[in-house]
Order: sequence, then structure tokens, then C-alpha cells
Amino acid sequence: MKITLLLFSVLLLTPTSGFSADASSILDELPAEYFPSSYAPILSSIKKGEETKALTLMEKIERELLRSDRISKTRRSEIPRLLLLRGIVFLEEKRNNEAIGAFRAAIQENPSSSLLYFLLGIAYRDADEVDKADAAFQEALWFNRFDGLKSNRVQLELAELARARGDVAVARQLLTQAQVSDPTYLPSLSALTNLELQSGNKVAAIGLARQALAQHSDPSISLDLAQALLINPDPVWDGASIREALKLAQSVSQTTNDSELLRRSNILQIQALLALKEIPKAEQQLRAQLKRLPADADLIKMAKQLEITKLAQTAATLEAAPPK
Repeated sequence: MKITLLLFSVLLLTPTSGFSADASSILDELPAEYFPSSYAPILSSIKKGEETKALTLMEKIERELLRSDRISKTRRSEIPRLLLLRGIVFLEEKRNNEAIGAFRAAIQENPSSSLLYFLLGIAYRDADEVDKADAAFQEALWFNRFDGLKSNRVQLELAELARARGDVAVARQLLTQAQVSDPTYLPSLSALTNLELQSGNKVAAIGLARQALAQHSDPSISLDLAQALLINPDPVWDGASIREALKLAQSVSQTTNDSELLRRSNILQIQALLALKEIPKAEQQLRAQLKRLPADADLIKMAKQLEITKLAQTAATLEAAPPK
């Protein structure tokens, strides 16, 4: 029994928890008419990562506004939009305090915008001011009923804050709400899958990963499913699941060029081989990966686990041998 536990204790890879929003990606979700057509060069510069050029273009528009003796209502509405864009550029440049100032100034101009509160929350989050981030996201969720920002985006951020402070129940509730509101929204579905993976909830994680994979053909989801299938595997009862996990991981390793996905897929293959008691194959693949990534903490831990397992097997074989 001791040998079995050593052999089949699956090393749980920490799933990527980077489900938090990238502020500039919000621009892709806004309706085309949100910004005047004259803002096209600014938006293009931001998307290309040309922050300095974007700020220069914004300053030009600001000077035009300031030169006007009387600002029309239409032009007045440009002020919070300019501040929004300025804040996004500051976030891209990691100038978090300046981003916070820009978004707060924009909220003074438009105090009921869930989008501005959402972006303020991201700025506070990136500045590690967690309580203020939570409060801003709560405001965004409240004002969401009055404008078009997707509530599941806000729930995703609140869930990540809850998970980070160890409040798994609240995180699960928020992610479930986000997923119910839009079952096809991949970030909330992936975040919920990863939460169940981290909690060791095998059945829930498998179900969510299969649901996500049915909607989106994505290598990271395939690996999530493989990892879920390898939670506490029983070599007798879970043989088919272990082989499915092995096949999923092998498929990803053969098709991806992403270094982290490749790393994850190789580790999951080793875990599956161990679970199937194919020790020589697992050891061969582990040595190859250690040669490629000698400082990888997960691989080093697996190598130590494998050595202990082999020693235990040798001791058990000697103990079972008939006396001479």
C-alpha cells in the first residue's frame, strides 16, 4: 500500500491563475461609436504598444479642447474618454499611480460609469491596493446595470481577489454566477475549472474542462482536462482516464510552440506514465525534461518522488523474495 501511494501521488501543477483583465483588451469590446472617429490613430497606437505616440496624440486633442471658449456637450463627453485612454496607457507603462489619478479624474466627469470603476479597480489591483481594488470592482458591478460593461468581467476580477485571500467559497460563487450569465465566456469557465483543480475537486474539474473543451478547442483547456483526470488516479479503476490524460498531453506537446504549455504537457505525460506503472518510460522522459529544464521545481520534485518509489519497490521485492 505504501508503494502505491508513493507511486500514484500526483504532483498538482499550479494552474495559471492569470485570468485578470488586461486593460487595453477592453478597447476591443467597446462599441465602435464609443470614441470619435478622430481617435482612431490613438487607439491604433495603443494596440501597437506605441504609448508615447498615443500620449502625444491625446495631448494635441486636449489642447484643442482647452482653446475652445465654450465646450459643447458632445466635446465635453470626450474628457472622460481621453482620461480613460490616458489611464490605459499609464497601466501599459506600469505607471499605476498615474493611472489611478487618470481614472479617478474621469469618474469625476462621469460618476456612473461601470467601465471607469472597472479600470480603476485594475489600476488599484496592479498597484497591490487590494481593498481599494475590491471596492472599485464592487462599484463597477453596481453601475453595470446602467451601461454595457459585461458583468462577468467584473465578477472574474472579484473572484480572483477572493481566491488570492483564500476565500474559495466566494470565488466559486462569483465564477459560477459569471459562467451562468454567459456559459460561452471562456475566461470565467477556465477560472472556475482551475479553482476546482486547485481545490482537488476531481469530478467538478473534469466536468468543467470537458464543457470548456466542447466550446473552445484550446491546448490549455486540454491540459486542464488531463490534469483533472490525473487527480488521485486509481490504476485499477481509472485506467481509461489515465490513458486519456496521456493522449491529451501528448497531443499538446506535438502541436504547441508555447514553452509553458510544452512544459506542462511533458510533466502531465510523466505523471500519466507513473500512474500506469510504466516506470522506465516515465524515468526516460523525466531525464530528458530535466536535461532541458534542470532547475524546474516540479521536475526536481518528481525526480525525488520517483527515486523514493524505486527504492520502495526494491525493498518490497527483496522482502517478498523466498529465503535462500
